Amino acid sequence: MENESDEKSSTESFDPNDENVLFETTVRKEFLIFFKKSYDLKVTDFRVVILYKDGDLNKESDVKRSISYSRLKGITKSTAEVPKAFVLHVKSMEDEYVFCEDIEEPISMIKKVYASLLKKNLPIFGVESNYLSEYATSDKDALLGISRMPLKRFRMKEERILTDESSSDDDEEDKELFSDFLVINRDEVKEIDRFLKKFNKQENLDKEQEEMKNGESILLFSKKVRSSVASE
Repeated sequence: MENESDEKSSTESFDPNDENVLFETTVRKEFLIFFKKSYDLKVTDFRVVILYKDGDLNKESDVKRSISYSRLKGITKSTAEVPKAFVLHVKSMEDEYVFCEDIEEPISMIKKVYASLLKKNLPIFGVESNYLSEYATSDKDALLGISRMPLKRFRMKEERILTDESSSDDDEEDKELFSDFLVINRDEVKEIDRFLKKFNKQENLDKEQEEMKNGESILLFSKKVRSSVASE
């Protein structure tokens, strides 16, 4: 089942006769400031699939994104007073950040199927905001080996389903001890070096030294500037 779902292409069609649809709802994605687009999200017995609406034309397939449970890394959900957004974290790939009128039902079904298939809990994180872009790994982030999934302290333990020792999900999170470190591949060194040369110019370093005297200094190349680095 796991291997089969991993091979599912994002360009294939969706046939409800080939899989059991356990839950479905409408979600939307927001682009730039005013542009919004709606999609159908379906939770099946072996994947989460996001489909184009019937009115979308010129598409090779009705499937926008197919995510197998084995590729899911966790979910970050809004804990705002009226929660409207959640992020599906995908291993080594771009995350799926969507808005939904009722986020609890799809999240509940996804974590139940995940636990049933993989025999461990899916990490669920809570953030008190409906704007979760800070926690959504972009395609460029993924290429650089960067994950924006929240740290372990944001983990919602009350969302766990399995409680026995065999369901331990500690290995699903990077240990806090290593949370400030990024392991990169050899072929990424040149790209990182280019960023270092760009941001750590002498004029920037001089300015940084001056700001240190006023207590306003920040690291020129740190986790806090990931969004700037990734947007290059």
